[in-house]
Amino acid sequence: MVQTFNVNSLHPVRYGAHPDRKVNKERIPLVEGSLAATSADGGRGGVLMPNRLVLLAVLVPLCVGAWICHTWVPSYHGMSLYNYLAALEEVTGPEEQRVCFEAIRAMGPSIVPVLMRELNAHAQSDESHLLHPPWRSRRRAAALACRALGPGARAAAPLLLRDFFEGSPAAGGALAALGGREAELIWRTVGHTNQMLAIAAALSVAYVETNRAAIVEVLAKSYEDPRIPVRAAAVGGLGRIRDRVELVLPTLLRALGDRHWEVRRASAQVLGWYRAAAAAAIPALQATLEDDIVYVRQEAEYALRKIMSAPATAEVDGERR
Repeated sequence: MVQTFNVNSLHPVRYGAHPDRKVNKERIPLVEGSLAATSADGGRGGVLMPNRLVLLAVLVPLCVGAWICHTWVPSYHGMSLYNYLAALEEVTGPEEQRVCFEAIRAMGPSIVPVLMRELNAHAQSDESHLLHPPWRSRRRAAALACRALGPGARAAAPLLLRDFFEGSPAAGGALAALGGREAELIWRTVGHTNQMLAIAAALSVAYVETNRAAIVEVLAKSYEDPRIPVRAAAVGGLGRIRDRVELVLPTLLRALGDRHWEVRRASAQVLGWYRAAAAAAIPALQATLEDDIVYVRQEAEYALRKIMSAPATAEVDGERR
């Protein structure tokens, strides 16, 4: 048995038919028992129900899958990625940072979407830490994790560029580790006329995969900058080159006699990172114990303790931010 219904019985607004438009009066056959059969109210009651069911059948799994992907967080040795990022937010020593970096590298590029969400962290309306807001710490930790991944974090490059141009050395280090055009950008920015960018680049360029002597040369040139913060940043950048102590010592010893105390303090601190490898700096550090500024004297004393107490075979301190 074949049922039919009149097309004119369809609701003109719901089905897109204009009230003044003439509709073909041809009667359309429907097979009895079909889900598209009309209801008793003239054919307007259940025509779209199958389409809705199909739509729900498609959308529900998609939504569930998207929610799982959004909330999924990788882990390593029983600790989630967020635990390692929280550790990076704190002022950790080189050993703790090395452990975090190893875990991040083990989890691999699959964590980049999570890191990008962290890089997009924004200030909350109830932000109470004005000097060191938590969202900035989250971004810095995510940038450090991107640096650990190196080229595997290239998808995060636009967000890292945004933070670098806001003066983030951590983002600059991640860009340098990416290689390619991003690393070239960091290289060209050393000594930039914008002081904020010049500082960030000086603290980042050591992570560019290139000849170490070339990096020392560009940082030594940056040390000649008349701006005090840029000179101090150049000293800090030299302190990130741990495998060629003989290359960085001449500039660090010059900085130990800089006319501004902030640069002298930075140099004393960096020399302490090298431990026994900086034994040649002991006489200069001992002379710095007579410095007029107490902060410089304190850093020199601490550096001397680290250098003189470390065995000759001791390794230099690990990576620093």
